[in-house]
Amino acid sequence: MRTTLLRWSCKNYSFWNLPCYACGSCLGWRILSCSKRSNSFIANVICLKCNAKQFLKKNRSLKTESNAVLSEYQMLRKLDGGIRVGYPFLLPRAYNYSAEDYSFSREFVEGESIDERLLHSENRQSFEDCLSASATWLRGLHEAPIAHLCSQGSDYLTMLRQLELDLGFLINSAPTVVLALGFMQSTLNKINKLTERHVPLHGDFKASNLIITSDGRVYGIDFSPRFNNPSAMDIAQFVVDLLLKRHQIKVLTRDIGIADIFDIFLKAYYGNLSQKNKYPITWWLLYFLFSHWKNELRSYKPKFLVNRYYMSILADIMAFCSNNLDYQ
Repeated sequence: MRTTLLRWSCKNYSFWNLPCYACGSCLGWRILSCSKRSNSFIANVICLKCNAKQFLKKNRSLKTESNAVLSEYQMLRKLDGGIRVGYPFLLPRAYNYSAEDYSFSREFVEGESIDERLLHSENRQSFEDCLSASATWLRGLHEAPIAHLCSQGSDYLTMLRQLELDLGFLINSAPTVVLALGFMQSTLNKINKLTERHVPLHGDFKASNLIITSDGRVYGIDFSPRFNNPSAMDIAQFVVDLLLKRHQIKVLTRDIGIADIFDIFLKAYYGNLSQKNKYPITWWLLYFLFSHWKNELRSYKPKFLVNRYYMSILADIMAFCSNNLDYQ
């Protein structure tokens, strides 16, 4: 019932207050797909007049200060498709924006999310191809001269201190959590000695936010960089998302572990497997795992199941650290 009502709403011009980018028509839309997210409505649509395909997005909140849609639209407009204007990565082009309804239209990208490809990977090679394509796109973003469009993010120590406060409820009951926080503290000296690049971060870099076309081009979506921070943050966020879905990805449950993911991704991103690059990435890997864990405990899910699932992933990460990194 809810899906039917949403589709009925989405087909109306008045819901989005956006004309067709191709012909300017306000007749409305034929809906290919639509969904409601935590902060927005999204839809892939076809114009009823000229049949032009486009993607529509609308902020669920009408508060200006929480308008992530406007931020995303403005960034897409500034970058205008990425590589087509000289940047080494691809983005969909932005079309129209409605200041009244906090909605915008952008280019409809025909293809499949890398997330879907990973979920259906039948062999190691197809899995590696997905990771390599993701790493290549991310390297292009991080190499682009757009740092001036973003603010400086927080430093490691500030983030760690806040994380320790947020995890107080786990520290008292889970020795592995204490061990992981000890690793994060003990590796700060090593990380601080590295010359890390501070780059514009994607903001929500994961496989579901990358679309690969039939001819192999990769587009980034849900793109709204706000901060310059270590490149390791985007890489770690991508890896954590994979680990949280590992039971859905056949290849991950068979013969690919954390060390393999690191090696495949880092070889495509850096061009080498330098040990020093693994320290900051593992640090942020733990940071994002704990952040997801904290948020899951606030959901409707039974807490003992959430804790058991995250504890198993944490144990695997700490085993990776023990076998691959010197953090004593």
